[in-house]
Amino acid sequence: LAAALKGALNGLKIGGVKPGFEEDLKPLPQGPPASMCIPRLVNPNEVEGLLREVYESIREETGSESVASVWRALGHHPEYLELAWGFAREAQKSKGFEITVSLSQGAAAAAAQEFPHPVDLDREKAAALGCSGEEIDLIDQTLDHFIHLIPRVNVTILLLKAALLGEGRVRRKPFENQ
Repeated sequence: LAAALKGALNGLKIGGVKPGFEEDLKPLPQGPPASMCIPRLVNPNEVEGLLREVYESIREETGSESVASVWRALGHHPEYLELAWGFAREAQKSKGFEITVSLSQGAAAAAAQEFPHPVDLDREKAAALGCSGEEIDLIDQTLDHFIHLIPRVNVTILLLKAALLGEGRVRRKPFENQ
């Protein structure tokens, strides 16, 4: 979605492609399934000791003031978080990690162009809706942030899952046999 909005905002033709299957036009359910538990997230600004050190390391390494939800959820188990972050930090330094993130970003951009419904929003339309040039630039920068952040977090989660359960479990469909 971030790639689609950024592309449209910057003049790319996004969407309007007839899908291969009519099922692709059916709306997705909104929100999480009723059976999904809501994770309790630790507030990284209200922690001390080891947890504060790990969250500061995460902020420093990622160059972000925020801490991704996966790390905030693991904050209830500081020793495990420290191990998981150490593993992820080393994995993120590898060329394979960067290649996987780049491929994910490219796949998202390609998928966005094939949306069945056109995304009809460019800078002129955003301005006509009342957004200033500075606001449009901020939206563009925020979309860049998500386009960069989301694949990195997703790949990191998959690496953690592979370390815990084995690579074969990561390669399977996420909801098979569930």
